[in-house]
Amino acid sequence: MNREAYKHMNREAYEELYRKAWIAQNKKDREDNPKLGPNVMFRDPKQAQENARKGGRPKALTERAKMINRMLEKGMTLRDVADVLGISHQAVMQTKHRYGLPLNEKIRTDQRHN
Repeated sequence: MNREAYKHMNREAYEELYRKAWIAQNKKDREDNPKLGPNVMFRDPKQAQENARKGGRPKALTERAKMINRMLEKGMTLRDVADVLGISHQAVMQTKHRYGLPLNEKIRTDQRHN
């Protein structure tokens, strides 16, 4: 299509045309280079919706997050946890917010098996 043809096209039609061209190019690129990873446009939309309802993609706790979780469950303050682990108060706070700590590990394990 030439440039004049695009001027008369509405935005939705143009975006759909661009989307189709993008998908076709990605498909061709993956065929030409099998080492290319999957395109995020092709993720499972049902799984994405389910994760969104649960508050985002499930995050597995790291070893440090598990330690912080256990300490918080025992009633330790963020500063106490930071002192014991030898890390900053800010690092403990970021981990706490990233994983939604303190968690009850039994509840988290049960949710994974459902």
